Amino acid sequence: MTRIYRFALATRRSSPATFFLSLFLYFVASLLPPSASAQVQRGIPPFGSFGGGPDIINLANLNVRLAIPVLHKPGRGQNFNYDILHDSSVWYPVTSGSTTTWQPDAQWGWTGSIPRAAGYVTYTTGPLESCRFFQETQWITEYYHFLSNWVYFDGLGTQHPMVGGIQDGGAPDCGPSDTAMLTTNDGSAYKLSVPDETLYTVVGAVGLLTGQTFTDRNGNKINVDGSGHFYDTLSSTTPALTVASTGSPTTQTTYTYNVPSGATATFTMIYTTFSIQTNFGCTSPNIGEYGTNGTTTANLVTEIRLPDWNVSTNPNSRYTFSYENTPGHSGFVTGRLVSITLPTGGTISYQYYAGGSGNITCADGSTAALQRSESAGNDWHLLQRQHHKLHHHRSQFTHHAAKRHDLPTNSGLRHSRESARREVQQRRRAHRVR
Repeated sequence: MTRIYRFALATRRSSPATFFLSLFLYFVASLLPPSASAQVQRGIPPFGSFGGGPDIINLANLNVRLAIPVLHKPGRGQNFNYDILHDSSVWYPVTSGSTTTWQPDAQWGWTGSIPRAAGYVTYTTGPLESCRFFQETQWITEYYHFLSNWVYFDGLGTQHPMVGGIQDGGAPDCGPSDTAMLTTNDGSAYKLSVPDETLYTVVGAVGLLTGQTFTDRNGNKINVDGSGHFYDTLSSTTPALTVASTGSPTTQTTYTYNVPSGATATFTMIYTTFSIQTNFGCTSPNIGEYGTNGTTTANLVTEIRLPDWNVSTNPNSRYTFSYENTPGHSGFVTGRLVSITLPTGGTISYQYYAGGSGNITCADGSTAALQRSESAGNDWHLLQRQHHKLHHHRSQFTHHAAKRHDLPTNSGLRHSRESARREVQQRRRAHRVR
C-alpha cells in the first residue's frame, strides 16, 4: 500500500471542511489499490533537459509543466513563492493482484507550489514478513512490514526517489532496522531521516515534512492554518496568502493576497464537470480502462482568472484549458490537457500520438510522442525514444514563443515562462553549492 503525506496542496477537490486539512496531511492511500507501478517523473528533475515556453517540456519523458505565478514576495531567510502548477502526465498503471488498470492522478495534474525545501513523502508498505530469534529456551517469531520505495516530492512537485527502507517496528529483535537515513541518487543531495521524516539538504536539516509549519535552519517559518491562511516570518498575524475552496467536489478555488496599496488581489480557479473514460488500448501489458461504467465524472480546471479580470472591461485576462476527447467514446474526455489559451489570446495545443492505440506509453503512462503547436503556426514535434533519447524538429520555436506570450504587466504578474525558467536556474545553483 502506498502512503502519501503532503505539507500543502492548493487544489484538492473535496468538501470545504476537508479541503484545508489536506493542506498539510494528504492521504490518498484509500484511493489507490494496494500496489502501484512507478509513475512518470514530473516537475523539473535535477540535471534534466527542457524545452518550450511558457510551458516547460521535459525532453526525457515529454511531461509538460505549466507554472502560473500567484505570489512571489521577499522574505527573511526564505522568500514566499506560490505558483499554480500543472503537469500533463496524469495517468499511470496500477496493479492489484493479477489485474492492472489505469489510475488518474488525484489532482488531475494540478497542484500548488509550497516552500522549496518542504513537500511530502510517499512509501510502499510491503506484505507481512516474519523473522525468528532464540530467547532463553525458545524460538520467538516476530512479524513486520517493510516500508520501501520512499519518494520525496519537493515543493515544486519534482520526485526524488530514495534508496533504502525500514520496517514498521513490528520486529524489534530480529527484523530490519526501524530507523534509517535515506539518500537520493539523482544528484539533488537530499537526505531523509525516517520514520520521523526529517529532510536534510546540502546545508543541513530543514525540519519535519509532516507538520503544519515549515522552519528552515535559521528559524524562519512558513505555516498554514486550518482555514487556508499562509503565514511567513514577516507576516505572522496577517496572512500572506489565503486559499479557499467551495463546492463538493470543488467548483471554485480562490488565491487572495494583499498588494502594497492595501487592496486585495485574487486569482480564481474555475472547475467544470466532465465525463471521464480512457481508451488507451494497452494489451501488452494488458491494462484495464478507467471509467468503463460510463458514469465516472471529475471536475477539471477549465479557467484561471487573473486579478485584473473583468467580464466587461477585461474578459481576456485569464487562462482557459481544454481536454482530450476520448477516442471512440463521444462526450467523454481522458483528462489530458490539449489546449491552453493565454491571457494575450495566444493558444498552445498538444496532440498525443504513437505508443498504443490510445497514444500513451503503456509501461508507465508517459507521452510516447507529442506535437506541440501554437496559434502563430509553429509546430514542435517530440518523440520519446528508448532510454529516453529524444528526436525533435523545429526547436527554434522556443526562441519565438517568448515574444508572443508576454503577459500584461498592469496586474503585477510575471510570465509563466519566466517562473519555470527561474525554477530551473534555482535548481542548477543549488547543485553548484554542493
